[in-house]
Amino acid sequence: MSFNRSTILRLTTLLVIAFCATTHAFDGKRKGFVAGFGLGFTPIASLSADRLGIETTKSGFGANMLAGYAWDDRNMIVYEGSGCLSKVSELGSSYVLQGLNGVGWYHYWGNSNRRVFTSVGIGLMVFSTEHWNVDGHGFGYSAGVGYEFLKQLQVGLYYAGGHTSNDYGVSANHTVLNLLVTLVAY
Repeated sequence: MSFNRSTILRLTTLLVIAFCATTHAFDGKRKGFVAGFGLGFTPIASLSADRLGIETTKSGFGANMLAGYAWDDRNMIVYEGSGCLSKVSELGSSYVLQGLNGVGWYHYWGNSNRRVFTSVGIGLMVFSTEHWNVDGHGFGYSAGVGYEFLKQLQVGLYYAGGHTSNDYGVSANHTVLNLLVTLVAY
């Protein structure tokens, strides 16, 4: 599974349709449908592929998108896609996308609008390159911690790790650390 432009366009279109269809659901209370989008910086995007002789750590551009359901003011379960785009000179200065698509659980601690949150998730780790046939997918996991500093606006530090492989026998280990500011509509 690779992320090409048409896949990203389809996911974005679905998210826009979901926003338009459920705008009446957003009453400012974290209960019911939730959706979010975040941007930020990735200080650590580590890639290790023995068969290719690559072991590198770069920084890059981070992003996430989420959509799901909050069953109360403290807990929500979401489908979340998060990752990093970085340039890897060991692959001929190719742009590389490393990330996790999966199910995540967010828990908000405390009773105010300004509070700490934690998140955990599991899903499909994806690895996609611009010019090489090393794209792959496999099991991945994530954990995060952050702070909701304004109602519906939060900053978080998210760790994702996992392993990918493909039909060409190329396997890789991934570590991504994202610092993201996310707008979560509810």
